[in-house]
Amino acid sequence: MKESKQAQQPPAPSQPLQHMQQTIGSYVGKRLRDTFGKGPESVFVSIGHTYIAIYLRNFMAPPERVLLEQKQEAIVRRMRDYLMKPLLPDVADYIGTVAGIRPNEAFYDWELSNRSGMIVFGCGDPIADSPPPDGDYPGKEEVERELASAGVHPLIDRDGVRSFEINPRTIVAIRHGILLPIERELLRLGHGESLKELKRSIEKQRPDRRMAFESALRRTVVDLFVDWDFERDKGVFVFVLSPKPPR
Repeated sequence: MKESKQAQQPPAPSQPLQHMQQTIGSYVGKRLRDTFGKGPESVFVSIGHTYIAIYLRNFMAPPERVLLEQKQEAIVRRMRDYLMKPLLPDVADYIGTVAGIRPNEAFYDWELSNRSGMIVFGCGDPIADSPPPDGDYPGKEEVERELASAGVHPLIDRDGVRSFEINPRTIVAIRHGILLPIERELLRLGHGESLKELKRSIEKQRPDRRMAFESALRRTVVDLFVDWDFERDKGVFVFVLSPKPPR
C-alpha cells in the first residue's frame, strides 16, 4: 500500500505501479486540500487489477469538527457530498491520464469518528502493471456469507458477493442485488439520499456484524466503509484491518 507522504509499499510492486500510486495520492491530497480547506494527513493508494482504493487518514476540517461536537453528523456528510460531487470526475480524469484507463465508477464513505475516509474507483479493464487481487484471503468464505445473509437486503446465497484483498490490510467486497422493491420506489420518488443514509446506518452501526467480520478475519476492523451505486444495483464494502499477526 503506497502512502503519499511516507512510503509503505505493497509486496514487490513494479516501479511503474509505485509511481502511479504515489502520483495519484499526491494529486488526491492536493485536490482535497484545495476543496475542503484542509487535506488529509496521509493518503494511501492501493491498485489491484480493476480497482483503486484511496485511504485517507486524519481528514477533518475545523468547521466539521465543531459540527460533530454538536452531534451534526448528517450535516457534515451532506456538506461533503456536495464537495465530492464535482471532485470525483476530476480525479477520475486524472487517473485516466496517469493509468491510461479512466474509471467508470466511484464510491466513497467516511468514518468520521476516526477522521478517516475511503474512495474507491472501479475500471472496466485491468490497470497496467497492477497485480491481480488476492481472492483467497483467510476468512473469505465467512465474510462473504455474512455479507450475503445480513444487512438491509439479505441474499439467498453468496453468488451476489465477491471480495478480495487489495493489500495486506484492506479487503474490498462487491455486493450485487442490493435493492428491495420498496427501495426502488423510494428512488423513483427522489429519496435516494435518505435511502443511502438509512442503509449506511443499518450496515455500519450493528456491533454484532463488526464482531462477526472480526471473528472471521481474526483481526480488528479498524475502519468499515460502505457505499452504493443504486443505478447499477451494486454496493461496495471496504474493511481496513489491523496488521497481520507475525507468523
